[in-house]
Amino acid sequence: MEILSRMYPCKDCADHFKEILRFLKSIEQHRFNTFSKEIVMFELP
Repeated sequence: MEILSRMYPCKDCADHFKEILRFLKSIEQHRFNTFSKEIVMFELP
């Protein structure tokens, strides 16, 4: 995804887009971690 930020001609816009991608990635990681914990809890007797 970071490759997409290279398409922006303006460095400020590219940097801003990178920040957005990092933020979205952190949300995705948080959701995955939460989901993983729920799966582990579901599997326990």
